[in-house]
Amino acid sequence: MKILLIVLTISIFIVASGCHKPAAPAPAPQTLTINVQNPNGSYVPVTLIKVGGEFVGPKGERYISQPTAEQLAPLYGVK
Repeated sequence: MKILLIVLTISIFIVASGCHKPAAPAPAPQTLTINVQNPNGSYVPVTLIKVGGEFVGPKGERYISQPTAEQLAPLYGVK
């Protein structure tokens, strides 16, 4: 019983003294929107998320460098 009381007292002291620091908020993901032109002249915006050194497309595909509109057209352009 004494051990439980000591542990509880130490825990309360740590929380009350501010030793417990809240975690820093995660940085917002970097996004990039590339407009893909369709044959009819309209555009489709394709938003990519930068994860580390890669770019991830809306369908989960990954690119090792920033893709061009021409690279995105087969997946996101009007067919």
